[in-house]
Amino acid sequence: MTTRAEIIAEARTWRRTPWRHQGRLKGIACDCVGFIVGVPVALGIFPCGFDINGYPREGDWQRMRSVLDNYLDRVELRKMTGGDVLWLRVGRIPQHLAIFTFDGTIIHAVDPNRGVTEHILNDRWFSAIVGVWSYRGLDD
Repeated sequence: MTTRAEIIAEARTWRRTPWRHQGRLKGIACDCVGFIVGVPVALGIFPCGFDINGYPREGDWQRMRSVLDNYLDRVELRKMTGGDVLWLRVGRIPQHLAIFTFDGTIIHAVDPNRGVTEHILNDRWFSAIVGVWSYRGLDD
């Protein structure tokens, strides 16, 4: 079984991967969905070849909510912990994903200039959280 610490460790290996819409390759290019899919694929949580694609750059929040509910387990915000997936608003639209760490940081593919990065979950990012999900079958 995969642990939350393994999710975070794998997520950190994606840092500095350049951002590109619908990118899926660690070290080459990814977007926030590619990152959230790539980490569990690398760890065997999702099967090799699993993907979520065909979404617009602006985000389709209804489809994203459906995907999150179908493949991950919903978690109460006050119970979020390291390795959980955060769904965040960018502006007024929920369209961004990140992985929360035990250190109070988030790791995410943020934009063309920064790629996959890790930084403190500050008040601005915390207030953007729409929901929290956990990968299924983790060994805490």
